[in-house]
Amino acid sequence: MQGDETMRTTAAATLALLALAGAGARAEAVEPLSGPDTQFLAAAIREGMAEVEISKTAAQKATDPEVKKFAERMVKDHSAANERLMALAEKHKIEAEGTYGTPPLETPEGEKAERRDLSRLSGQEFDRAYASDAVEDHERAVNLFREAAKNSQDKEVSDLAAAMLPALEEHLRMAQALAK
Repeated sequence: MQGDETMRTTAAATLALLALAGAGARAEAVEPLSGPDTQFLAAAIREGMAEVEISKTAAQKATDPEVKKFAERMVKDHSAANERLMALAEKHKIEAEGTYGTPPLETPEGEKAERRDLSRLSGQEFDRAYASDAVEDHERAVNLFREAAKNSQDKEVSDLAAAMLPALEEHLRMAQALAK
């Protein structure tokens, strides 16, 4: 709801700023991305924005210091990753409202509901649920980035996915340890 509007506004503002920053630069011909590459970027951005949002909540609500520390790290790491992904999306003219058949760069309704459910929890119950969700989210992210690194038709997309994969694998190991 309000967080989702904030994520849409943040995505649109980031894309607008990136466009303004690049407006003075010499125009560079950029080949359109293939459908799977645009789908990857859109999914990675949506997942990354959702991860930052729920991790901000966890950084405030967590009772276990390790969960709080993990959540703060997720906010920092995923915010930086989102900037890189958004820059590449902007370069290829992928709009926040959706482009080339990609859905809008906003959190899907099912994930919004999961986030609402999680934010209603407190104490150890919240900590356990956040850690469990972090495992699932990072398993999905590792698979998404591994696939893009291996099969992307665009070298820049493939290289970025490959460069981000080790950090995501580390996040997954950290989340798994936290969930135990």
